[in-house]
Order: sequence, then C-alpha cells, then structure tokens
Amino acid sequence: MKSNKLLLIVDVQNDFCAKSGKFDKIHEPIEPIKAAMPKLKLAIKKAREKGYNIIFTKSLQVFDDLPENMQERILKHNRKEEYLVPNSWGADFFDVKPEKGEVVIDKYRYDIFTNPEFEKYLKKNKIREILLCGFFMDICVDSAMRTAYQKGYYTTLL
Repeated sequence: MKSNKLLLIVDVQNDFCAKSGKFDKIHEPIEPIKAAMPKLKLAIKKAREKGYNIIFTKSLQVFDDLPENMQERILKHNRKEEYLVPNSWGADFFDVKPEKGEVVIDKYRYDIFTNPEFEKYLKKNKIREILLCGFFMDICVDSAMRTAYQKGYYTTLL
C-alpha cells in the first residue's frame, strides 16, 4: 500500500543555497543553509526508505508576472536581476536531486498551493500528512504549512 505521507522539499535551489548563487552575491548568509543540509538529506533518505511520496518545489521568478506587492518586496531586498530564472543554474536544485518517480512542481508565488497541480497530486495520492523541509521558513515553508493545515492536512515541520 502506498503511503499517505508526503515529504515536501521546498526550494532547495542554487540561487538560495550555493556559493555564487544570488543570495551569496547579495551577501545573504548561506552558512546556516550549509549547516542544515545534512539533516535535510537525512530526511529525504528516511522518507525514501519508508516509501513516502516526495515532492520537490522549485521557486521560479518571472518578475513582470508578479503582483505589485511582491515586486516591491523583491526590489527592496535587491533580488530582481537574474534570480530564479526558469531553466537556469540558479533555479536548479542545490545538492539534492529528485529520483525517478519523485515529483517536481514549479511555483511562481511563495505558497505551493497556488499551483493547482499540487492539490491534484495530494488528492490523487490520498495524502493525509505533509512533512515539510527546505527554505525559507519565514515565507515559502511557512506559507505551505499554514495552507496545508487550514485545508485539513496534518503537518510536521522538520
């Protein structure tokens, strides 16, 4: 029987995490990300061993398609140019990769629930519990966790 649990791996991407990624270039600290990676990799390994469903999210930025409030936040934090560009090195995964059968869902907003494919997957696979890990807790992980809980899913933050 397929598991009704999902490990949601949020935005583990080069622009956020890698040396010479966008965050590193604008002097955002990436050391805490490096420190978190062994635990994140262990969570993925354990979820695979237990047969959990696994989804990797990929945050992509198309600046002109964002609402004004999100554009202003990006500009305020100097994160507009060449940041999470679709099909770029910066948007690719950092130090983790989906395996065969694992799903990648793109998102163009902070909350993965804004992509209807995510909820279709949850319903099709009868997901009841979502375990979340990834980056960043104050925006994307938080958004997904709050929405999941409000929609009736059991949630666990790793």
